[in-house]
Amino acid sequence: MNSNSDKFLETYKLIEEEIKSKYGNKLKSPAEAIVYAENNLLQQGDRAFLDYCRKLRNFVVHETVATPSGIDVEPNKAIVDYLDEIYHNKILKPLTAQRLSIKFNEVFTASEKDNVLQIIREMKKHCYTHVPIMSEGHIIGVFSENTIMDYVGTEPLVDFSEKIIADMGECLKLDKHITEVFYFLGKDTLYNELKQKFEDEYSSGKRIGMIFVTAHGKQTEKPLGIITAWDVLGNKDVE
Repeated sequence: MNSNSDKFLETYKLIEEEIKSKYGNKLKSPAEAIVYAENNLLQQGDRAFLDYCRKLRNFVVHETVATPSGIDVEPNKAIVDYLDEIYHNKILKPLTAQRLSIKFNEVFTASEKDNVLQIIREMKKHCYTHVPIMSEGHIIGVFSENTIMDYVGTEPLVDFSEKIIADMGECLKLDKHITEVFYFLGKDTLYNELKQKFEDEYSSGKRIGMIFVTAHGKQTEKPLGIITAWDVLGNKDVE
């Protein structure tokens, strides 16, 4: 039966090989595989654990404990088991935009022909903040609280019961929302890249209203899911 050290080193090598295979073009050198996994595939607690394993691996391979009997360093079973869990559940199945997103068929959407007041009532009833506007299977805009405020600014005495979504005009367009921005990202975008995008926009004084997940991050593609700031920054399960 293999020792804990053997199992540990075997799993560690599997992680290295998987990173090299999938992300080799992003590595400056093969030796950076584990560091790449720490920075791009794992969340805070697992990053610290893999960094510990990286140091432990070097100690197991290159050094021995300075004792009279020359005892070798031996990772315990808990370390071996958790490294194996990271390999199977985090490295082989990294947290991506598609895995993190809410499936688009579960998202409340509207068309240009829908009545504005009815959409507002649905938003209030279910606490929706953003409603994607669809046309021929593609997202052409977003109806939100900001849309209402922007439109009222141009037509103060508006009766929304007589308006359809198309009447909101320019206020619906993704690039016309003054206080927030929207992005389309590919389904394989890694979690840490998503998190960095939210943090960068926040640092610059902007807010990401919603990220739309498609196959390759193009607006012309069929939407697969949506991601909000809560999904990335407020979800303790991914940290």
